[in-house]
Amino acid sequence: MRLDSARSLKLEIAHDVFAPIVDGLLGNALAPRIGPLNLISPLLRIALGVGRGNGPGDFHLAVRLQSRSRETQRFVDRVRERVKDELHVDFIGRVTAFADESATSKRTAALKETNRLFTAAFLRNQIFSQRINCSPSGEV
Repeated sequence: MRLDSARSLKLEIAHDVFAPIVDGLLGNALAPRIGPLNLISPLLRIALGVGRGNGPGDFHLAVRLQSRSRETQRFVDRVRERVKDELHVDFIGRVTAFADESATSKRTAALKETNRLFTAAFLRNQIFSQRINCSPSGEV
C-alpha cells in the first residue's frame, strides 16, 4: 500500500471508531448527569498507525492493542475486512510508567552530570576565546 493510501485509510478508520467516543465524552462533559459512571470503552485501548511494509515504498496499517476483549477483536475483524492483508496487529499490553524509581534517578543523575560537564566546557571555551581576543593593553 502506498503511504498516502495508508494515511487516508488510518484517518477513515480513526474517524469511524473514535468519533463516537469523543462525542460521548463531550456530551458527558457538557451535560453531566448524576448516576452510575459509564464504563470506559475498550476501544480507548487501541492505537492506530502506519508501518513499513515488505518493500521500499510499501506500507501497512498498524493496530496496537492494550487489552484483549471481544470488542477489540470485533474492531480488528472489521478493519481486516477493509484492509485485507495489509494489516499488522500486535498486542502490546498495558502501558505503564517505570516502576523502578532508582533507574529513573540514575538516568536523571547521568543527564545532570552530562549537562554540568557540557556547561563547564562551554564556559571554559568562552573564557579562553576572550583571553585570545584581548591584547595586553586591553584593546580588543
